[in-house]
Amino acid sequence: MEDAEVLELVMNDLKGMFGTSIPEPVAMKKTSWHTNPYSLGSYPHLKPGADLSVCDTIAAPLADKVFFAGDATSRKYMATAHGAYLSGIAAAESIMKSV
Repeated sequence: MEDAEVLELVMNDLKGMFGTSIPEPVAMKKTSWHTNPYSLGSYPHLKPGADLSVCDTIAAPLADKVFFAGDATSRKYMATAHGAYLSGIAAAESIMKSV
């Protein structure tokens, strides 16, 4: 969808929830990871019967200097937004412990 279409869709939903008097946004950020040449819109996927320890391998920091987060690093909530969010919190906590 074009930016204007996304903005209209979101604002229609927000107005339905909060009423029509809500202000228009000052700016909008929209990801386009599906066109990113490094991800091409990929999702994490494990073959049936795969060991979830692969998530721990992906999440493992490098020399306590490079930390990883994202839905592929979450054993419990793989391929979900909240899995990505929670893994970001865990990575931030690891960073704080390493400084």
